[in-house]
Amino acid sequence: MAAQPHARCAASPVRRTRQAGIDWVVARFACAGARPVIVEAAGVHARSAAMVYAQLAPVAGTSDRAVDELLAGIVVD
Repeated sequence: MAAQPHARCAASPVRRTRQAGIDWVVARFACAGARPVIVEAAGVHARSAAMVYAQLAPVAGTSDRAVDELLAGIVVD
């Protein structure tokens, strides 16, 4: 995630969460422009060892809990 800087965005501290059998590292960016918030999450699925990446563009004010609920819905087969 650090290799892909977002111009005109300010990063919040990275956090970790476990959702849907995946240990996620989650980075949130507050940005100027059309997408005021960008959330990137990457992790490894515990059972399959698959690398999983998600990029979300939620509305401003979306909580970490709401982001976790979205991540919990990701299914790895």
